[in-house]
Amino acid sequence: MTAKKKKSPKAPPSAFTEKTVPPITDNPERSDTKAHEQIPLESIEAPKNLPAHGIWVYIEQLQGEVAPVSWELMGVGRQLADKLNCPLSGVLLGHDIQPLTELAFQYGADTLYAIDDPMLKPYTNECHSIALVQLCQAHHPEILLIGATTTGRDLSGSVATALRTGLTADCTQLDVDVDNRKLLQTRPAFGGNILATILCRDRWPQMATVRPRVFSKPEKQPERSGAVVWSDLGLDPSKTVMEVVERILDERTEGYLMRPISSSPAAGD
Repeated sequence: MTAKKKKSPKAPPSAFTEKTVPPITDNPERSDTKAHEQIPLESIEAPKNLPAHGIWVYIEQLQGEVAPVSWELMGVGRQLADKLNCPLSGVLLGHDIQPLTELAFQYGADTLYAIDDPMLKPYTNECHSIALVQLCQAHHPEILLIGATTTGRDLSGSVATALRTGLTADCTQLDVDVDNRKLLQTRPAFGGNILATILCRDRWPQMATVRPRVFSKPEKQPERSGAVVWSDLGLDPSKTVMEVVERILDERTEGYLMRPISSSPAAGD
């Protein structure tokens, strides 16, 4: 993939400064906030008491093929959601992604949040981060799990920064404190000599990335179905700072694609 920066007489604003978060009406420091006010993300601290509910799994896909780690996270996400008695949802971003929606339910999702937009094909950090941040701001997930692939690591840090929440990378174990509704994120520390369990106590969503093959892939359940919540990206192409001008495909396998990229289907990413 070859990319170039668009020329502009002025440096464009940050991709996230134009986004807004829901009004914080229960914060005593902002008791004058009206329901219709739009508060720029950069102008406030992350709310500590914003209602949050449900576990989300980011479904990474490339050219219509889903990264296996996404289904592995659906399996562990289902276990955590059952403990917390909350819904498990998938998040799917890309273009021409309709054929993938049913798979999310078959691997355990109750609901799927999706954005289908030409600007989300191929993957760029800017557009995908904006899309995922928009969905989190609109629906307030309690926990967000992302595969620790090259794309997942790139995306998760940007989203956590924009939402001003915590992120634990490369987790090897996940559990929940049911009483306090906290995600227990365990990962190696100090060169792998110890295992540290990390909590994000007062920020949402609680975010974690997990390496592929840490958890087992659940069995597919073809009879399962659910609701797809479609949203619009609503991003002005002229406001983006990155443009993909060419994608060079070769005959090697890349990432989780177990076949030559040049022969893969055009749908998806």
